[in-house]
Amino acid sequence: MTEGVSVGICDDVLLWREEITDKVLAYQTEKQIQITIKQYSCAEDYLKAQDDIDILFLDIEMSGMSGIALKDILIQNKRKEMIAFITCYDGYIREAFGKNVCGFIDKPVSREKVFEVLDKAVEEKKENAVCRLTAETGVSLKEIQYIKSNDKYIEIYTENGVVPGYISLKECEDILPVQTFIRVSRFYIVNFAAIKNIAGTIEMNDGQKIKVSRGKLKEIQRQYADYLMEIRFPYI
Repeated sequence: MTEGVSVGICDDVLLWREEITDKVLAYQTEKQIQITIKQYSCAEDYLKAQDDIDILFLDIEMSGMSGIALKDILIQNKRKEMIAFITCYDGYIREAFGKNVCGFIDKPVSREKVFEVLDKAVEEKKENAVCRLTAETGVSLKEIQYIKSNDKYIEIYTENGVVPGYISLKECEDILPVQTFIRVSRFYIVNFAAIKNIAGTIEMNDGQKIKVSRGKLKEIQRQYADYLMEIRFPYI
């Protein structure tokens, strides 16, 4: 199960919080993505908690502070969570628009709409993580030949040398595109584009030979063949 997102559900009606929770759990099961869920009964509780949330399902009309007022505070404080508004009334939509708002869901809440919002949140988190990796190291994904784990940090091997990175190999595995990168052992992730040959080991373009975890060789060869087929015949 790959790393996913943290979800907040803020609604003053328990029935709606549970309804959305059920659909988020269904998404987790179907997509095999790890999700943490936290519920809040009012906007004030959400602000007080200061939780690290990726996507917030937010009721517009609540007792106390409204969802729109909470949205304005979050944007003013430069918070990064995406917001999906939940509402029974179309009249609020213009007022609810904002930088972090990714969608609107009518009550009763549909599974399709919840899944659509979660797809956006997962994609956004991946894009942000890739930006973090490239910003911190100054290396674009195309430059990476392979990545080696070295205890608490990583070494990114490129055509122009080795660049250190300060995230784990597991984090790299979660954020790098699976069409191009594959984890081949406990210590290495390789870029298919930088492979010269795969036999008992993987030979990279720079001459480095990388051992493959026992039992993974056939699967790696299959995925590499799929990659070569895709770049040679992309429209088949």
